[in-house]
Amino acid sequence: MKKLLLSALFATTLFSAPAMAKVEPDIIRTTYGDFDAQGQLLSANETALKAMDFKVVENNANKGDATAQFHLAKMYELGVHTQTDEKKAIEWYKKSAENGNAFAMNNYAYYLSENEALEWFKKASDLNQPHAKMALAMYYINSKSDIQKGVDLLLELGENGFAPAYLLLSQLSDELPTDIYQKLYPNKKDSVHHIIKSAEMGYSHAQVYLAQFSGMLFFFGADIDENGEKADDDNAILSKSKQNIVNSYGWAKRACNNGNELGCQSAEYYDELRTRDLSELKKECESQTDQKLKQDFCRAYEFNNDIKNELDNIYKRYE
Repeated sequence: MKKLLLSALFATTLFSAPAMAKVEPDIIRTTYGDFDAQGQLLSANETALKAMDFKVVENNANKGDATAQFHLAKMYELGVHTQTDEKKAIEWYKKSAENGNAFAMNNYAYYLSENEALEWFKKASDLNQPHAKMALAMYYINSKSDIQKGVDLLLELGENGFAPAYLLLSQLSDELPTDIYQKLYPNKKDSVHHIIKSAEMGYSHAQVYLAQFSGMLFFFGADIDENGEKADDDNAILSKSKQNIVNSYGWAKRACNNGNELGCQSAEYYDELRTRDLSELKKECESQTDQKLKQDFCRAYEFNNDIKNELDNIYKRYE
């Protein structure tokens, strides 16, 4: 019972504590630089590019500034301040990469054949570009050329704050040989802990994953939570159910606040639950004369009202 109460308390403090101000979008802070919740370099994501003067960037790029060349390439790739133009994007990524910009090296690699791309990924990785390190890790694992090296690269990235690496590692875990898997995850459920780490570090795709996972546990009536903790009696099962729906909405709202559309779609469903009318259920609880029915209705009202209050507290944090 003590463990159950602590578990429920954790869920409440994590998601439903009232905040004095609106929660700001997550920033993934790493030893490689700061990234937004989508895993994009904060100083060169779409929002940052829109704040730049296209003519100034273009002028500096033509003067040989590698950073400006990288920014100009992304503007052409994304269609910021100009029409999308893949040919020009590749041209400027190549120039920037040749001038030593590691982020341009990584992006340029995606337009090349596998062998050429690997060379640029390796160059960028040597300059500590995290996406390139992650691409190399995927190559080592998927090609089975050096699976342990791939795992070590992803762990290194995660330990240095790059949250997407932990989510990727958990997703690739089924492809790992038994000995490497068991060393990495002594208990099979441990792989979800890397997803939780990734989400807590601010990665919106991991947050959406947990929102969907916890939601699935709730709707299918599972008696465990996202940490794999199992309930052992009816009261504990109800508590786990409430915890799962609160966790699901909390992760969905956090992902939505980070600009993740899937998070917003998940949150919209729970908003319907949050605003539903429980007056009839309450009325039955108060008016029933049959004691067994009264107990059932009151228990159902209390359970649903608790959920409504928890969801409402989460909602207020982000509005």
